Amino acid sequence: MCADLEARGHGYQYEPHKLSYTYEATYVPDLLLSNGVYVEMKGFFSYEDRRKMESVLKSNPGIKIRMLFYRDSKIAKNSKMTYSMWAEKIGIPYAVGKSIPEEWLNE
Repeated sequence: MCADLEARGHGYQYEPHKLSYTYEATYVPDLLLSNGVYVEMKGFFSYEDRRKMESVLKSNPGIKIRMLFYRDSKIAKNSKMTYSMWAEKIGIPYAVGKSIPEEWLNE
């Protein structure tokens, strides 16, 4: 296609800009504690899940969401970043294990 444009004397730029967009969707948290704290529980935390959580936080400022990771795995096979490092980077409280921390219950 690009060669065709050139052959016909038309200029173009290939991938010249990044354009942002909003994708409307809904999110259903795993748990809502009696004190209003949401808890999302993850064994495997995919790239899509991470992007979704970042979007949820951005779209709902002030919401109390906590991440409970069953284990602190790497976000990708060849990455040094772990689930906990990701949570710290975006500023979401987290815990690792299979029980909800007492401090979350007492907020």
